[in-house]
Amino acid sequence: VHSTPIEVGASTMIHDFAITGSDVVFWEGPVLFDINMAISGELIPYRWDDSYGARMGVMPLGGTGDQIRWVELDPMFIFHGTNAHRNGDDVVVYGSKLSDFFKQYDGLDGPALLTKWTINTAGTSLTISEELLHDLPLDLPSYDRRFLTNQLRDAYFVTTQQTDDGNIWFEGITGYNFATGALDRWISGPDLQPNEGLFVADSESAGEGEGWLLSYAWDRTIDRSELVILDATDLASGPVASIELPQRVPFGFHAAFHR
Repeated sequence: VHSTPIEVGASTMIHDFAITGSDVVFWEGPVLFDINMAISGELIPYRWDDSYGARMGVMPLGGTGDQIRWVELDPMFIFHGTNAHRNGDDVVVYGSKLSDFFKQYDGLDGPALLTKWTINTAGTSLTISEELLHDLPLDLPSYDRRFLTNQLRDAYFVTTQQTDDGNIWFEGITGYNFATGALDRWISGPDLQPNEGLFVADSESAGEGEGWLLSYAWDRTIDRSELVILDATDLASGPVASIELPQRVPFGFHAAFHR
């Protein structure tokens, strides 16, 4: 286990990061912890502050905090990165970008859009470019983790929609092909909300994306969840099987482990 302190300018909310074969990539946005909000009893004592800005930092994998190099971005927020890889001097990062968060306290304040950042590390200072990959809201990513730190062919996302009351509706699971931009969408219907998918390869020798996507889906009509199993190569056809569960599995249970 390796740890190192990294100096930042404030107590910012950092939910995720990414790695390549040789780098760690951090992102920091202007969502700041507010002690006065905490004292007053706010359940989530964070606020948006445009003046803090946003940035991405690249640090050698296994390195120390004083080796990180930052590059500035316009204010934005990323909950979930999808993956990252190195292409020569470029570090390529994919993630779901929010234009702001906790700014109005009326939900997410905007969709999470799949975005590509290319960070050039060749010079004395980092440079960065940004590309919007699709205007469909896509978040809570999953992919074939045998290909962690590689350029992905496919990734799988929960399709998110904001409701009129500021909540988020998970309307289905969408596969995105990075080579073609094509979408493969399963729309789960008005009563079933799937959670983040988990990719399981068909076998150890299977090619990338050849396997199954598992997701806990909540049926709001009976307030219980089921485990749905989708063919990762044909999400649009819907679940090939489902397993009824005796209770609801709350949203937000997600993580990844890699060894």
